[in-house]
Amino acid sequence: MTNKRQYLILISLGLILMFLGFVLSHFNIISELSGLVFLNGGIVLSVVSILKFNRFGAGVTQDEMTRNFSSQSLAYSWLITFVAVNIMFWIDYLGVYKFNAQSIFTIIIFLMLFSSAIIKKFIFKI
Repeated sequence: MTNKRQYLILISLGLILMFLGFVLSHFNIISELSGLVFLNGGIVLSVVSILKFNRFGAGVTQDEMTRNFSSQSLAYSWLITFVAVNIMFWIDYLGVYKFNAQSIFTIIIFLMLFSSAIIKKFIFKI
């Protein structure tokens, strides 16, 4: 049981590192390179920990219904992201706000991540 707890702690630490890297570099508290180091370290730590955590069978059990819900949530997440990219294009094209590449990629990554998770939680409750 301690292994599962250790992986949950590592996943949480990775998410905290990602958040700190984003916030600290976005508000120019530290240099962009240092923020990217925090962000990439958090991503690597989280992904490796999640993969090892699921190897113990601690993740969601896979059956047809679970796979169907997961694929539906990912499809909706891609749709929401596609619509958001089009909205950002038109906002930039019309001159309402000028996006740079970093802000667009950040919005897309976090939008896909959070929309998939929220939609999956919503579908599982139905």
